[in-house]
Amino acid sequence: MKPNDIIRFMSAQSGMSVSEASRRMGRVRSFISTVINRGSSPRIDTFASICKVFGYKVQVVDMTTGDVIDVD
Repeated sequence: MKPNDIIRFMSAQSGMSVSEASRRMGRVRSFISTVINRGSSPRIDTFASICKVFGYKVQVVDMTTGDVIDVD
């Protein structure tokens, strides 16, 4: 799943609109909509911040050892 699809999914699952999530991030109401509609993937720190406002976190998992790194 692509980052922009994940953002749409998190919004639907949480019941929070992307404009409300943008507001809670301290950004203009159109911030997340702009990220989604640009057609490019957001930077990892931006993506992690968006995930956090929806109640999710981003992790990097070593597929061999299972070691996990949280992305802030």
